Amino acid sequence: MVRFNNFQKYIDEHMTEQITVGKSGASVYGLDHIHIAKHIRRNLMQSGADWDSYRRESQFYSSYTSEKFPFLPRVYHCHQTDEEIQLIMEKYCLVDRYNLDDVVLEKVFDVLAQIHNMPIPEFIPKMDAGALGKSYSNVLSILDCRYYT
Repeated sequence: MVRFNNFQKYIDEHMTEQITVGKSGASVYGLDHIHIAKHIRRNLMQSGADWDSYRRESQFYSSYTSEKFPFLPRVYHCHQTDEEIQLIMEKYCLVDRYNLDDVVLEKVFDVLAQIHNMPIPEFIPKMDAGALGKSYSNVLSILDCRYYT
């Protein structure tokens, strides 16, 4: 991973598109048409849950690399403090859910199987509560039953 001395200057010099300034408060940019930059400032987050989500994403990409898990995008820069997260990674292609075919679905399922076999990240708290013990009717009451009856 590369450490950038001036993250904002790098974004300014390489930005080809501003992808979003979403409701969460994160700034996401396309860089040189091949990278994604995420700049998250805690004081701009709409909620603590948004900040926690980006913090976990940063921890995830710090823990796992594309060299060991080739289905992950390559991360070039990942820096986190108590107030800010900086992330530069390889731009990844979204799956067009309206044009799925058997080949794409097979690739998706292969990646899901690889993710399922990944070790649990160290930053996720260990909680072994066992099976939830929910009855079928209890599960249906939790779900929106309009779609299942």
